[in-house]
Amino acid sequence: MSIELLVFTSPSCNPCRRLKPILKEFIKSATELNVQIINTQENQNKARNYRVAFVPTLVWEVNGVIKKTTGFSSLDELNEIHKSLKKQD
Repeated sequence: MSIELLVFTSPSCNPCRRLKPILKEFIKSATELNVQIINTQENQNKARNYRVAFVPTLVWEVNGVIKKTTGFSSLDELNEIHKSLKKQD
């Protein structure tokens, strides 16, 4: 199973900065994820392609199905989303 996680962020975003250490911890435990951290200021086209209007936005993709979450997420919330996506595979 392969789950892609695109994390759209910005250096000027306070919730993005709060999410960063939580995301690092989450990634350590979810080793099968393919994660890309995307700075929306440097990658505006990619953000536009995924219709990212707010940051942080997490785009989860598994088997061609996309799920988006916007705003700050706790470690528990990230784990719950990951768990539900693993069941879809």
